[in-house]
Amino acid sequence: MARLFKKGLFTGLAADYCGIVLFADLEVPNSVIEREANQESLLQTVTLAKRPRSAHKGLFGHVLVVGGDYGYAGAAKLAAEAALNCGAGLVTEVSQFLFKETLGNANFRKILALSNVSF
Repeated sequence: MARLFKKGLFTGLAADYCGIVLFADLEVPNSVIEREANQESLLQTVTLAKRPRSAHKGLFGHVLVVGGDYGYAGAAKLAAEAALNCGAGLVTEVSQFLFKETLGNANFRKILALSNVSF
């Protein structure tokens, strides 16, 4: 029986936090494992179209991600990163957490006073 591990357990900082990883095969048939492995490889081969050298972020869309709060900003951050990885030209993340941090910034009123700032 093939062994399937979640790749995230072995990448990035996860290895420092996971400890010992145990495997239980759950008696999943090899045919199911092979079918799922083939679908995964399709996702890994997708690439973005080559962009002209003269292109700029305004040509590839603007994604607004709204969400998150103290201790719960992870999903919004993942969504913003996913939008960039999918080819969005510009991604703006807005959350209660970020808004409160911005309000605490001494330069916030100066930023709002600028005439060329758009939201």
